[in-house]
Amino acid sequence: MKNKKEKLCYIIVIVLIVLLYKFIGCPIKSITGISCPGCGMTRACICVVKGDFAKALEYHPMVVLMPVMAGLFIYTMVIKYKMSLAGKKSNLKVNIKDSSLTKNNCYCKISKRIDLLWIIIGCVFCVTYVIRLVKGNDIVNVAVQQGIIVRVIREIVNI
Repeated sequence: MKNKKEKLCYIIVIVLIVLLYKFIGCPIKSITGISCPGCGMTRACICVVKGDFAKALEYHPMVVLMPVMAGLFIYTMVIKYKMSLAGKKSNLKVNIKDSSLTKNNCYCKISKRIDLLWIIIGCVFCVTYVIRLVKGNDIVNVAVQQGIIVRVIREIVNI
């Protein structure tokens, strides 16, 4: 019974996501009127698949880091999987003081480096977002007046 309920929930969530993007677009931009940091990334990835790299960079300059981010994610999942097979915690943060966990010490060092890479990528992503917002273009812009929040507040005030 639980399996059927879970499958139904997944189907409902997928349908809602498809409807949301089909009729509303980006939920963050629809609600706030401000483009999100990932705005243009889907179109950029589609352009990469089609081989149009110049257009991909126009849509989102961080598209060049997508393979790195995908590789990092997969690598992290492989490490977690190997640790779970070894009967250890699936969390990459392990006790460094225990000298018997030499393999896990290696995983812990790798985990710290991966965490640092994610932080660097996040910082570069944020800087790129701010630059794109300041420069302004058709893809990333601030149109707060068009956001649902402002429109709802205007309607409430006008009542």
